[in-house]
Amino acid sequence: MSGVHYGWRLLLERLTVLGAGVPDDVVLGSFSDAARPFVRVIARLPEDAVIDLYRRHDVLLWTPTYEGFGLVLLEAMSQRMAVVATPIGCAPSLVRDGENGLVVPVRQHEATADAVERLLDDAALRRRLGDAARSAVEGMTWRATAQKTLDVYGRALRVRR
Repeated sequence: MSGVHYGWRLLLERLTVLGAGVPDDVVLGSFSDAARPFVRVIARLPEDAVIDLYRRHDVLLWTPTYEGFGLVLLEAMSQRMAVVATPIGCAPSLVRDGENGLVVPVRQHEATADAVERLLDDAALRRRLGDAARSAVEGMTWRATAQKTLDVYGRALRVRR
């Protein structure tokens, strides 16, 4: 992630907004005139292209106010991305503040900007958090999830008998 203006500074990189779910002009309208040239909006991409984007960016900013599971967070962590996340959806079970990502309060823009700035300024921290993020989710595969689901069903059937 790059190129953000939150009122604290303009980073001379780019911010990619992927899969916003609203028209590009709505997303771009959320940024100041000075920041807008640094924001790239991409509506949708195939999975392999999304994984490639994760690998080419430095930080995932995942700050929803409501979310179910949040597969984006899991995918990014699996690609060793440092993450800034709100404690919503699956984030509390995946992201440990300062261990494998940074957790910020919901709708606390200054805290969010500070966390992003901290990660962009500290490559060693990004690497450490990204490596720990990968370790935290590496066993979370579709095969492992399917096996755990079958195990739960098997236990339920045994209890019923």
